[in-house]
Amino acid sequence: ISQAKSNAYLHNSPQVSTIYNSGAPKKKASKSKKDNAQPFKKESQKDVSERFRKQLISRATKSELAFKKFLDNQMVAYQFQKVIWVSVDCEQKFYIADFFFKRYNLIVELDGEYHYTEEQKKLDDIRTMHLRRAGYFVLRFDNSATDNSKVIYDNIVEFIKEKFGIIQ
Repeated sequence: ISQAKSNAYLHNSPQVSTIYNSGAPKKKASKSKKDNAQPFKKESQKDVSERFRKQLISRATKSELAFKKFLDNQMVAYQFQKVIWVSVDCEQKFYIADFFFKRYNLIVELDGEYHYTEEQKKLDDIRTMHLRRAGYFVLRFDNSATDNSKVIYDNIVEFIKEKFGIIQ
């Protein structure tokens, strides 16, 4: 999980190079659809982000799943493992937010142990800066806080009340 999650925090959309035929003899032209298909297709940034998002969902931590279940029981509108696109130095990058509350442009992250390494702290700070510059609010909580999901939820509600004055 830690490797996959750490890649999410500062993901430069990869430039996937097109693979060319290395000089192998060409096949005779055929009318079948299979032969007309292009076997080597460049993967789009959107495809990369969606594939990465699905990997994170399949590897969700116990803390993320516990908080997700809590939010579901509260019937709160949110998106889990949401792809967030931002422009950084005139380039498009994406981040995967653990929880995204669209109405408030609020991202909530649940941080595991690896977030407390010096390297990951720097990456998290850069990620948070990019997201805030793009107009998002970011709240971070320790994974262990999900032992009592209501505490996290109450902190989120308090933040929203402070910023917006009312919960809708």
